[in-house]
Amino acid sequence: MEPKTISDVIPELNSTYLIPAIQREFVWDTDQILDLFDSILRDYPIGSLLLWKVRDDRAQSEIKYKFVSDYIEEPNYPREIDDVNHHNPKWSEDLDGALPPTTNLVIDGQQRLTALNIGLNGSFCERKFNARRDEVSSWVRKKLYLNLLSNPNRITEGIGRRYHLEFKKPHPENDAEHYWYSVGDILQYRDENDFNNYLFEVEDEIEQHLIEEDPELSAERVREYKKWAKQNLNSLWTNVHDRDHLNFFTDDTEDHDRILDIFIRINQGGTQLQHHEILLSLATSEWQQEEPFIVAREAVPKLRDRLNRDVPGGNEPFTTNFVLRALLTCSGMEVQYRLSNFSAENLERMKEVWLTDRFRNSLEEFVNLMRGYDITISHVHSPLLSAPAIYFLYKHDSPALGWNSAQGHDARRDVLYWLCAAKLKRLSRLSSAQIAEAVRDEIDDTDEVRFPIDRIDERLRTSYGESVYLSHDDIDSIFDEATYNTQRGEFLLHLLRFPESADPGHSYEADHIFPQSQVEDEYADLMHRVGNLQFLRDDENLSKHSSDFANWLTSQTEEYKERHYIPESDDGSLYELENFPEFVEQREQLIREHLLEVCDELREAHDTN
Repeated sequence: MEPKTISDVIPELNSTYLIPAIQREFVWDTDQILDLFDSILRDYPIGSLLLWKVRDDRAQSEIKYKFVSDYIEEPNYPREIDDVNHHNPKWSEDLDGALPPTTNLVIDGQQRLTALNIGLNGSFCERKFNARRDEVSSWVRKKLYLNLLSNPNRITEGIGRRYHLEFKKPHPENDAEHYWYSVGDILQYRDENDFNNYLFEVEDEIEQHLIEEDPELSAERVREYKKWAKQNLNSLWTNVHDRDHLNFFTDDTEDHDRILDIFIRINQGGTQLQHHEILLSLATSEWQQEEPFIVAREAVPKLRDRLNRDVPGGNEPFTTNFVLRALLTCSGMEVQYRLSNFSAENLERMKEVWLTDRFRNSLEEFVNLMRGYDITISHVHSPLLSAPAIYFLYKHDSPALGWNSAQGHDARRDVLYWLCAAKLKRLSRLSSAQIAEAVRDEIDDTDEVRFPIDRIDERLRTSYGESVYLSHDDIDSIFDEATYNTQRGEFLLHLLRFPESADPGHSYEADHIFPQSQVEDEYADLMHRVGNLQFLRDDENLSKHSSDFANWLTSQTEEYKERHYIPESDDGSLYELENFPEFVEQREQLIREHLLEVCDELREAHDTN
């Protein structure tokens, strides 16, 4: 074991210490960084690190990445912010100079070293809550600060930290209880005598600051604050410059497979890496063995980021996990992650699929389909829902699915029904990955360009005793549970518009028909039921809320009433507030009849094929 101080290592990051291609990227959030620095200031051990020492030709041939310093938490951000990184920059001899005689590739410890680098050398750029990610004003760059006036002997309730650390905008304002010290400034004072002289200066500055903030502050209180400041700053200096917090184990093997095996074994035993991250590391290693060479840790996130750029708003719902699941599906492998399946042969098969335009096109077309339905992408991450739709597109090489062609209309209709029905019937409670594979088999056995709802239904009934079609009992159960602000409620509303497409350029919002503010409290249990919910376009919803409700409802067209299953009372008039329970009951009956008709129409459509 080779112990080192933090100040020994941090200046050597991105020269002596680099990141190998098999590593994942930085994934910690600010709370994890704060916890690490709090542990260090308390002189707690932070675990050992593992290095792979490489030299000469091996050092040159290995793909290497640099540690992030100025980190931005999402990959899609305005390019005007050009001095930050979400992905690890690739090391290049042309840009970064010659390698030292021995290069240390960090096999275990990258998250901790990156966190230290951000806190001491860099910044953390965050997006404001719910702000658009494509606007510069949405992003805030923060640096790590330590409040020197905080009591270092008292643990903060609810957080468990002893030291008051925060990421803040540069040059934060101080007040009577806060004197913010930029943590990275401590690196300037490596010599202990220089630091002690500096400490005297800080104490004087704090005394002057306290008196200016509160001229009546007692001398005893000033002394206490100065004592805390001295303790805080001493702890920071001692644990950065004097304590051997970084304990490195090293391996200097030339055997790449041995290092890969060590990496996998280190991470299999804990929760540091998830299975999809291990798969990405294995693919990164295997896909560089023969031409064409692919760096999976760059290629997969690049496709993920491209998919997210096509999603409007502030969210980035697609993940590396999602892309790799789709790759497993299209490669004909088990959708469920099994490390035993990640053989060289299977990884090569995945590489072959990855190299095709067909795979990327199928994912992009899947995004287009979801946008056409106005279904929130994050609602279909389950492999049960997404894998069959993606594989259908992959098998048929993203066929033309325009609504104006019979083939496109029918295929879009059937895919939409599958997504909604699988969600509403909660088929994922059975065996999500296995059902996804079974549906893939049925798609494979169908020569026509259609989504085989009939074959899927037969397979599910035979193997799981479940039908893909909705029954009376299914609908009654769904009505009880698919309420306002639930995913099942949204999928049911999508099915009510079935099989029409969303209007381009508009988003859809779930809305109450009878406003909550106008319905008596005794009917509160009916307010959020499906019988009082509708999907409105954003402009329609705005118009509804800006109008008197009674006038708005009576002014709607017959097409609106038919499209939203608005019932009429026995005398042909619209229901009013005093008849709210009857309205909900009658509307749910109309919805029930529509859903059963949908299933009958689908059965008939597939019986004729």
